[in-house]
Amino acid sequence: MASGKTGITVRFENQEMQVLDGLAERYRVTSATIIRWALRGLADHVERNGGRLMLPLQLGKDADVQTVRQGSEKATQARPSKTKAAKKPKKREA
Repeated sequence: MASGKTGITVRFENQEMQVLDGLAERYRVTSATIIRWALRGLADHVERNGGRLMLPLQLGKDADVQTVRQGSEKATQARPSKTKAAKKPKKREA
């Protein structure tokens, strides 16, 4: 394990794990990075609300997504991947 990092074991329901894996694949990062982003987003939310956890979380358009992404080297490269179905085949000229 890298210096300055601590491991943790977390158990997810199958559906939660599918969501986590899907997000990691979509943004081309590890599932650990997705969890770190979520933690930073939650911490920022609590800080913006005077140290209180306000539910339901508002993580839509008005949320500060950039703050969640800070601190991850891969975050600057994270972009949704295009599925093969979305790609149009190139036309070949004869």
